[in-house]
Amino acid sequence: MANARTDSTSGEAGSKSAARTTSRRKAWLVRSIMAALAIAYVWHMIAVNIRYAGNDYIIHLQEIVDRRTAHLRATNDLDVVIVGGSNSLFGVSAKQISRQTGLSAYNISLMHEGHYDKNYFNFMEESIPRAVRAKVKFVVLSTIAPFGDLALERRRQDENLTHDLVGRQLHVTLTPNEPLLYAIAVVAPQLLRPSRKGTDAEGKLSVDEAYGDLNFKMITCRYDSERHILNRASDVFDVILPRLQGIRTIFPYATVIVSIPPLASDTGGITEQFVRELSALLPENMLVSVTPALDRKYFCDSEIHPNAQGRMIRTNGIVSDILRAR
Repeated sequence: MANARTDSTSGEAGSKSAARTTSRRKAWLVRSIMAALAIAYVWHMIAVNIRYAGNDYIIHLQEIVDRRTAHLRATNDLDVVIVGGSNSLFGVSAKQISRQTGLSAYNISLMHEGHYDKNYFNFMEESIPRAVRAKVKFVVLSTIAPFGDLALERRRQDENLTHDLVGRQLHVTLTPNEPLLYAIAVVAPQLLRPSRKGTDAEGKLSVDEAYGDLNFKMITCRYDSERHILNRASDVFDVILPRLQGIRTIFPYATVIVSIPPLASDTGGITEQFVRELSALLPENMLVSVTPALDRKYFCDSEIHPNAQGRMIRTNGIVSDILRAR
C-alpha cells in the first residue's frame, strides 16, 4: 500500500511538472509570436512611410510629370488627350493618332493612374489651361477595369489621399495601408537593397517629349502570361463612372472613348455581349473601343502592356473610332 501511495504521489508530481513545462512552452510561444508581430509591424511601418521617399524610380517619375506639365502649359492646340495608367502608356500612341487623323494628340498617361483619381484630375486641371481643355475634341480613357481588380479601382476614388501623383507617401501613418505580408516579402528586401543611380527604370520610362508616348527602343520586353476574369459590365460601369464624370467636367465638350486593352487570343478576350452591355450604360457622347484579342507576340511584359507592334494595332482601332465619331 505504501508503495502504491508513493507511486501515486510520484505520478501526480510528474504530471504537475509536465503541466508546468507545457504552460511555460505555451507562454514562450505566445511571447515569441507577439515579438514577431511587433517586429513585423515596425518593418511594415518603415516600408509604408519611407519606401517612396526618394528612390530613383520615383524621382524619375516626378521628372516625367514635370516635363509633361511644362509641355502642356505651353500648349495652345490640343484635340485628343490619352488618359490612363501604364496600359495606355504602353498601349496607345498619340503620335500615331496625330498623323492618321490630322488632330493634335498628347498622351498624359501616368503610372498607376496617379494612384488616385483626385491626384490625376488635379494634374489635368493644373497642367492644361482651361481654354485649351475647352477645345479638346476626344478623350481616350484606357482602363483595365473590365478584367482588373475592381476593389483596387474603387480605392482610386478615395478622397483621403495617402500618396501623391508619383507614389510618395504624403504623411506618416501608424496604421497599415497595404498588406503586411507583402511589405515583409517584397518591400523590405527593396529597402535593404542598395540604391543604384542610372537604373533601368529611367530607360524603361523614356517618353517622347512632343507626344508623351513611351519609347520602346529603350525597353526589353519579356512577356509573362496572365489569366484574367471578365467582370460584369454593370460592375465595370459603376467603377469607371466617377472617372467619366471627372473627365467630362475637365473636358466638357469632348467625346470620351472608353478604350479596353487587348488580351492574348488564347485567353478569350472581351466578348461582344460585354461591349453591348457597357455601351448601353454609357452616357451620351461616350463610346467603347475594343481591340480584338492579339497573338502573344504582340505583348511586352504582360497582357495589359502591348509591345510596339501591339500598340500600333490597338491605336489603329482607336483612330478608326475617332474618324467615325468626327
